[in-house]
Amino acid sequence: MGSVYASSAGSFFESAALAIFLPIAWQLLLLRSLARAQPDEPTALVLTTSQCEGLRAAVPALELPARPTVAPALRAVAYLGGHFTKRGCRLARLGSRDGVAAPRDARRM
Repeated sequence: MGSVYASSAGSFFESAALAIFLPIAWQLLLLRSLARAQPDEPTALVLTTSQCEGLRAAVPALELPARPTVAPALRAVAYLGGHFTKRGCRLARLGSRDGVAAPRDARRM
């Protein structure tokens, strides 16, 4: 009986993790899709005001504008994920095309 309880407890925690991460993954996928298709759309379509403020505070090197569009928001999320440190990163090579310059460490690549 102990093994049945342990496996059901494990599946409960897996379900709880899925319930937490699935909405986040969906939101990131939507942000990426909008940044590719319509980069000039406002972030209000995808992110809340608190999330935008959090990005601005977490990535001050990008100097996000007060009302960023989805392209700079995606760049900030990519920076948080470490994608600017990878050699040959397409986001780092975009420069200031969408009004947000790449961080200094990304421009050296």
